[in-house]
Amino acid sequence: SYLEKNDVSVSIVDGEVENLSLEKLTDRIFSESPDVVGITSNINTASKVLKLAETIKERDKDVKTVIGGPYVSALRTEALDGVFDYGVYGEGEQAFLELVQHLDGKRKKEEIDGLIYREDGGIIMNRPRPLIMPLDVLPLPARHLIPMKLYTMSPLNYKRKPTTHMFTSRGCPYQCIFCDRSPFGQSVRYHSVNYALDEIEHLVKEYGIRDILFSDPVFTLKKKRVYEICDGIIERGLDITWSCLARTDLVDEDLLRTMHKAGCWQICYGIETGDQGVSDFLKKNIVLSDVNKVIRMTNRSGISAKGHFMLGAPIDTPETIEKTISMVKSLPLDKTVFTYFTPYPSTLAYDICKQSGTILYKDFKRISPFEPNYLPPGITKEFLVRKYREANRSFYLRPSYI
Repeated sequence: SYLEKNDVSVSIVDGEVENLSLEKLTDRIFSESPDVVGITSNINTASKVLKLAETIKERDKDVKTVIGGPYVSALRTEALDGVFDYGVYGEGEQAFLELVQHLDGKRKKEEIDGLIYREDGGIIMNRPRPLIMPLDVLPLPARHLIPMKLYTMSPLNYKRKPTTHMFTSRGCPYQCIFCDRSPFGQSVRYHSVNYALDEIEHLVKEYGIRDILFSDPVFTLKKKRVYEICDGIIERGLDITWSCLARTDLVDEDLLRTMHKAGCWQICYGIETGDQGVSDFLKKNIVLSDVNKVIRMTNRSGISAKGHFMLGAPIDTPETIEKTISMVKSLPLDKTVFTYFTPYPSTLAYDICKQSGTILYKDFKRISPFEPNYLPPGITKEFLVRKYREANRSFYLRPSYI
């Protein structure tokens, strides 16, 4: 949408949601006769993205390929990986526009902050780009360029269809060691309340959306703003249900009741572990003894509570993993999601895991939070997989839960 706003002709092809083979995806791309193909990627999609870039270059080596997203923000120069002409790290909207202007002969590439490029057999990384402020300079996402009717989410994350997700802010101020903050940083920036409400209204009226997941890292970070968004939803008469991500130390009973009145039906809490020592090591900065009270308060407000937990942190032991499983069963959660502790590049966790325990795959393109990639000292892969399965079974197959 930022490119369109600046008179650049844009098309989007989402091979994943349209279930296109690599060959058909490449055919679709070249049916647009592109000068530039930009591809976003996180760590978990990198292998597919690299294969696609190779295929594009095999078809026409003169088409410029650009990699963006968390993958390049974390790995920087490594992400070009022989098949990309350029990389954009950090926030991409302004840097990508300036790259297009460079390719049109209107700007020098050396002056584009946030750009990585090839030159004379080497790779050059320009200085980081300042964060976009205010966020309202960005137009609404160009959803008119994608097949909105094909998108949905896991049944754990919506109440009604059609459903979608959106962001009202960027950045997170917390220090959790496992979280990759490289694209947006720790400085939290917000869309104005009116911008957020206009986007919600646009989704409802243009696409018939009935349920929204607010994907902000911590939606309840500024309580006053949450109250204003809730009031706006009610005043505009928007018929939506919605969910969000929050911390157990950033909600209270009055806020929860207001959120429920405005359509909130579920909150996802990142609890991660049942052991306070592990929690402190992860720099979660929450008091686990308060979690039960907050989950019950959420339920009393009419909002479903979902908990996120991870197994296999660097100081996890068989005993602390058992504490996590026991805690999950003791909490009045409606849903839970377990993942394996996964050390992503550019995180403090990765540096710690290189010194302690075993990283199974050095190739970042193979890692996933749903497959073990790190083993704490003294814990085997077989034990971790067994406990992961036990954790899911013991929560969802309890007679009380059924």
